[in-house]
Amino acid sequence: MVEATCLRRWLPAVVAVLGLLALVGSPDCSVFAAVLQEPAGDEDLAIVARIEQQRSTAIRAVIGSVVAIYDQGRQGGGSGVVIDPSGLALTNHHVIMGAGVSGMAGLADGKLYPWELIATDPGGDLALIRLKNASPFPASRLGNSDRVRVGDWALAMGNPFVLAEDHVPTVTLGIVSGVRRYQEGAGLNQLVYGNCIQVDSSINPGNSGGPLFDLAGLIIGINGRASFLERGRVNVGLGYAISSNQSRNFLGDLMATFLAQHGTLDASFSDYTDRGILCSSINEYSDAAKAGLELADRLLELEGVPVETANEVASLMCTLPRGWPTTLRIQKPDGTEKTVTVRLSGLPYQQPQEPPPVPETPGQEDDAEKKRQEENQLAMARLLSATPSTVRDVAANHFCRDVVWQRMAGDGADIPTGILELEWEAPVTSDGDQAGATKKVVLSVGGEGDFLLQTETAEGVRVFQGREKTLVSWESNEWMSGNSGLQQAAPDDADSLDSGDIRREPHLLAALAFVAANHPQDAWFPQFGTASIDGSDQADGQVAIRLKSLDADQDWFYAWVSTDFWSCESSHAQSHNPCRLLKVAPDLDSDGRSGGLVFRDWQTVGGWQVPASIRLVRGITEEVVGQWNVRPVTGKAGVGDE
Repeated sequence: MVEATCLRRWLPAVVAVLGLLALVGSPDCSVFAAVLQEPAGDEDLAIVARIEQQRSTAIRAVIGSVVAIYDQGRQGGGSGVVIDPSGLALTNHHVIMGAGVSGMAGLADGKLYPWELIATDPGGDLALIRLKNASPFPASRLGNSDRVRVGDWALAMGNPFVLAEDHVPTVTLGIVSGVRRYQEGAGLNQLVYGNCIQVDSSINPGNSGGPLFDLAGLIIGINGRASFLERGRVNVGLGYAISSNQSRNFLGDLMATFLAQHGTLDASFSDYTDRGILCSSINEYSDAAKAGLELADRLLELEGVPVETANEVASLMCTLPRGWPTTLRIQKPDGTEKTVTVRLSGLPYQQPQEPPPVPETPGQEDDAEKKRQEENQLAMARLLSATPSTVRDVAANHFCRDVVWQRMAGDGADIPTGILELEWEAPVTSDGDQAGATKKVVLSVGGEGDFLLQTETAEGVRVFQGREKTLVSWESNEWMSGNSGLQQAAPDDADSLDSGDIRREPHLLAALAFVAANHPQDAWFPQFGTASIDGSDQADGQVAIRLKSLDADQDWFYAWVSTDFWSCESSHAQSHNPCRLLKVAPDLDSDGRSGGLVFRDWQTVGGWQVPASIRLVRGITEEVVGQWNVRPVTGKAGVGDE
């Protein structure tokens, strides 16, 4: 009885201190002594109550997004998490390997929904599925896993041992035990966990693919592996989660329906005690070698992150997909330093063999189940035999593209109407000829995606008009009023423009991009063809989803949009961040004559999304060669800062 009384007296104080340490990260053990000198007071109990409330609020906010994954026969068991209201959800590759390319998914509302596989990443044990037959689905946000620290609280949710018969997930609480861990894979470049998060939150069979949340309700990882007692399959406090930032890096590839591949420099690095990390082998025909990486070069930074061991290099490389523009800072044997930027090559997978057909046994009750399993294995074998980084499913690709377009306007946002006029200052010339430099640019945009662009150079005034998805241009001796100009018919001698004409005029590219940012589904002009998601990439230093289209002359056109609409500082925000247009270019690496255009500092003006600056860039490093500053023209209808 005495022991119980003491426990009740001092436990709240101890819990309060633990809570304070979790919140502020204080390493000062004298805090314990100070608190234990006297019983817990009202302030201490209030701290404990606040911590408990924070945890409960986070769980309630995200529990509806956690998925229990089954195959078509409602067999097996795995987990996942919905990341978009359209039903897009992340899980593990090894979960869908067991469940198949389609199945049933249960949510905490107690209902089952059909799901289908969008794409998979065998190398990083990640997959993207789509839940169907309801919208919007409850969705959770991706956090920034680079901010995760050892000792942070971590909530693991999922369906261990298929306990969630009503589909309500199990919740376990623990702490982050380690960051940037490396776990070797299986087979050829498969199921490798690099830069992953280690937790002691209880993770058991069935938790695979489920989310790891922080106490703000943000996804910091996708649970995938655990260290189990031999034979027992019982959690021993060693679980591993794919970092949310790695998942974000691969979302473009998965939404494109690629068989995703992880990137490689076609070079190896080794530790040398007195010299650091040196390049120990390299393919002389690789892009890295052509860019200047050589044997015995010392690696100082990878992707802007200082590295001290070869293991850190291998772990960080695991988070990057094929084609990713990767920057290395190296030091030559003579002490000079150099920055190298290249697109990564892809690591190969072992080609699976199609399974032999299951012999029929007439009269057996399990024939239908065997047939289903055979079809499932055959579908997975074909999936894993697909050509990497190519679109496998056009319909699914375009579904994901439409999700991106919808997010560009923000959740539930109205398409802007009325007239907006913008003036571009600090002009640049696209060809370096100062005599032909632009003096003035005004863009007038209407509510249906129509626009009028006027540019003034030393050679005169040029007018570009886009209306009902047609583009024409003509020379003019005077400026038009934007409001009346939108309604004015083009002259009979106006020139019709094709994609080649547009590519040669950066101002027109910028105008089209601005219109597309505000009317994404209605403003993709047919001159460029049908847009599709083309994979993961970076633009202006940000993680991006790349889109491309093919015109009648078989020339590509590219656009990059941010992934911010899946991210947020708090899960309790009312709506997702809008998806931002980051960049457009006629060439993948902006190395053509027109270069590329980077859009920065978007703001809302009269319901329109407006970039404060547009930068002309060239090359894979996006070297800035010019800039326009953008501002609304005052006194025009439909313009007003919100």
